[in-house]
Amino acid sequence: MSGGVQEFLRSCPMLNRLSPGELRTLAGAVVRVSFSHGEVVYCEGSPAAYSWLVISGQARISVDLPGGRQLELERRGRGEIFGLLCRLGSGAPVYPCTAVAEGGLEAFRIPDQAFQEALRSNPAVARDACALCSDRLAAMRRLAASGRENARVRVARVLLSLHRASGKEIPATRKSLAQRAGTTVETVFRALAFFKAKGWISTGRGLVTVLAPGALGKFLEDAPRCG
Repeated sequence: MSGGVQEFLRSCPMLNRLSPGELRTLAGAVVRVSFSHGEVVYCEGSPAAYSWLVISGQARISVDLPGGRQLELERRGRGEIFGLLCRLGSGAPVYPCTAVAEGGLEAFRIPDQAFQEALRSNPAVARDACALCSDRLAAMRRLAASGRENARVRVARVLLSLHRASGKEIPATRKSLAQRAGTTVETVFRALAFFKAKGWISTGRGLVTVLAPGALGKFLEDAPRCG
């Protein structure tokens, strides 16, 4: 069993530079855990002591906004780590975001102490972790900038992002789109109605079909820039 855990840890890009001994030590510290769809892994502001490496399923990462809204920051899937890089180097005692299982989620729970020991013992892994942290921080800054855009523009940006990932037919509800765009369900409803009237999309139960991605892209290009 430990050998299988080590192999999976090695498959994670941030951990594949660990030596066999370091992998064995880390594998001995992790615990396999499961979460059902919608179950909270950790809450924003709760004490932080673990990170997670996704085995299957996805973790949806979000932050709270005024008015009871949530802004989805990212999703982490198989072989990706969440719950650590947002705190790396800061010594933050709490999680700055919320993680929720999207679908059934299985992950290895990694104690902070074990992860920090791996980083201290292997400078190459520490450098890779810092680089990944920097990349995600840049993505968060881009997301923060998009938060100043018109809500209709944000919804269009989300639709195009999902179109690139999923193809023409996007399995999404108004609530999930609102979380991704950092707006309300009502605002998403109005934005979708606008795009539908233009003939750019069609909608069904839990499904959005992008009919004219070029038109949505042009809409974004023509939108006022926020600076």
